[in-house]
Amino acid sequence: MIDEIKPVSRWREFGYHSAREAAEDFDNLQAAHYYCNAMKSNKVNFNFGKKINGTVQASDTW
Repeated sequence: MIDEIKPVSRWREFGYHSAREAAEDFDNLQAAHYYCNAMKSNKVNFNFGKKINGTVQASDTW
């Protein structure tokens, strides 16, 4: 699936002259999973993951 980085529905916010111009801008496209694209909707800088607080400590014990 192809997703727009800057949502076409919000084309005015990003300086495009029309929604079509935003949709046809190849620099505004990225690959996406269907589910992830549906969750993102028309948000910008949407983060799906959890932030990890602290540090990860290495261990030699398995």
